[in-house]
Amino acid sequence: VPNPFNPMTEINFEMEKAGPARVSIYDVSGRLVVNLVNEQLSGGPHVRVWQGRDGTGRQVPSGTYYLRMEAGGRVDHRKIMLLK
Repeated sequence: VPNPFNPMTEINFEMEKAGPARVSIYDVSGRLVVNLVNEQLSGGPHVRVWQGRDGTGRQVPSGTYYLRMEAGGRVDHRKIMLLK
């Protein structure tokens, strides 16, 4: 939330139980932009903020990006849009 966003978006997700989790952002070509989460998390709700920057801290251009969430053996995808 929000989607589309500028300059940042909040990613809310819930872990059914504790375990490894990965939340990543990809561009439309399928290239990894940034890993927001790649760690063990406790069960329950979690929030991460993406400020439209890549893994080196550079601002990414406006456009469509894909959010991929992996946890508990499940994978979910969302389309998000950065508008400047």
